[in-house]
Amino acid sequence: MKNKLLVLTLGALCVSQIWESNRASAVVSGEKNPYVSESLKLTNNKNKSRTVEEYKKSLDDLIWSFPNLDNERFDNPEYKEAMKKYQQRFMAEDEALKKFFSEEKKIKNGNTDNLDYLGLTHERYESVFNTLKKQSEEFLKEIENIKKDNPELKDFNEEEQLKCDLELNKLENQILMLGKTFYQTIEMMLKVYIVS
Repeated sequence: MKNKLLVLTLGALCVSQIWESNRASAVVSGEKNPYVSESLKLTNNKNKSRTVEEYKKSLDDLIWSFPNLDNERFDNPEYKEAMKKYQQRFMAEDEALKKFFSEEKKIKNGNTDNLDYLGLTHERYESVFNTLKKQSEEFLKEIENIKKDNPELKDFNEEEQLKCDLELNKLENQILMLGKTFYQTIEMMLKVYIVS
């Protein structure tokens, strides 16, 4: 029951990371995912230094720390390829985890007709964990590079906004002081107010 709950939780987390409007295209488009988890190749070591629940919690915490893909800024077409790549790589790791949890369930239920079942071993866990972490870091770097190439995608910065507001206020005050200086020339004063 706990395994099902965790698989459902991880699935829900995955979907929440990629689901919104047309973002699910990489998942439901029918195209084959070009990425395959390297952890699927690990079949030698049966070492489990922690419980499966501890592995699941650790992976769950890691996934929640990833960037929120529902952010509107990722709707821009400049991010499309980076998003697609990140989603496909994430889904490859998710598929591997589903396979490992399925094996784990079979082992727990005593259904070991296939001796190749390893479940979620420490080696596999580390591979998935490190790959997910690396993918997230690469995605964030790619996003930063896209922002550098497209200045209009720059994130809002409150500090810069405050600096610009102060500069604008200073200019407005100078214009108003000019208006006060030439208060006797109504026509000139009106021109100053129209400009400001």
